[in-house]
Amino acid sequence: VSALPGRELEIHLDFDVARFEPAAITRLCAQLEHLARELVATPAPRLETLAPSGPDERAQLLRWARGPEAPVPAPTLHACFEAQVDLESGLRDLVAWWRSVREAEAAAAKAGA
Repeated sequence: VSALPGRELEIHLDFDVARFEPAAITRLCAQLEHLARELVATPAPRLETLAPSGPDERAQLLRWARGPEAPVPAPTLHACFEAQVDLESGLRDLVAWWRSVREAEAAAAKAGA
């Protein structure tokens, strides 16, 4: 990229066609044009306020970054409730079993003493 000052600003962009796809260069040119338009619209802007791409390209980049949207199956309220009941009743059964084991051990220890 070279910029030539003068009465009008000229920007020249040379690229190696073996290294860059035409679509990438087209995007780069669009980004340079967008930045130039922002600079003209806002003289002496702060660097962090400049966006290197327009809203369309930002939206496309976000879509690429997020990947395809996959539907998330939502369990029904009934299924969630049943799963919680199963979990709680399973825990109650486990606690009851553990108590019976401890009681049997205590009874055996008392009988053996």
